[in-house]
Amino acid sequence: MGIGFHELSFLKFTKKENNFKTLGVIGRQENYIDSNHKIIPKNLKNLADEKYSDSLLSNILGLDNLKSYDVTAKDNPSEILNFNFLINKPEKFDAFFDGGSLQHTFNVPIVMQNISNHVKIGGSIIHVVSSNNLCGFGFYQFSPEFFIRYYSEKNGFKNTNVFVADYDDNEIWYEINSNVLKNISINTSARLICLVKTEKHSEIDVKEIFQEVFFDNNKSVDDQRKNFLFNKKIFVSIYLKILILLDIFSKKINLKKNKNLKTKKILDLIS
Repeated sequence: MGIGFHELSFLKFTKKENNFKTLGVIGRQENYIDSNHKIIPKNLKNLADEKYSDSLLSNILGLDNLKSYDVTAKDNPSEILNFNFLINKPEKFDAFFDGGSLQHTFNVPIVMQNISNHVKIGGSIIHVVSSNNLCGFGFYQFSPEFFIRYYSEKNGFKNTNVFVADYDDNEIWYEINSNVLKNISINTSARLICLVKTEKHSEIDVKEIFQEVFFDNNKSVDDQRKNFLFNKKIFVSIYLKILILLDIFSKKINLKKNKNLKTKKILDLIS
């Protein structure tokens, strides 16, 4: 886990949207950002050259307190704590950051609950995690829909924003249209990451979520499922062949042409 361009930019974006002065972090974050990048102030370049990002984040984000949690003492975290098991009496922060630890944990629902339990009411939860074409980097790759369903208003969260990004593109994020009443399909050969921010507005233990598929109430569910699956197979077969051809020319085409995504310039969001 570490702080690269996308992680640092998304932390700055979240702070701009909902200011925070204390930050909890799962997994002590190393610095993976070029100290000469324009996002790093000249007077802080030396901090970006340090192995760990604590000082860099504290200075760039103007934090009063940053605390890291990890399961071992290997990276010398602030506290050794296993988020795979429910934590009693968690310390509360203005914001809590998961910079890619979630995909490396086993008990995802408990980890999500522990993260939420470490955040004050009105505080922010932030994730930057693997989404697609990063197989092997962790146990899981996460669909944006997982976070949209989990961080819903009925589960006690508000102002949820979910983006996907080509990890190798430092110019564009793609915001998910979370109001779309269908499954959100994103197909690309890009190394895709998912960036999530939400605000906690009540203490609710999320027991389960469902990925919804919407059907016409005037037809039988069985008939609709058969038609859906049949049409889906034909569509996917043709669509994937087109995607392969398109990806030969550009990985970005599939993201920019996806109607569920809205293109956002990163520097516009954080400036």
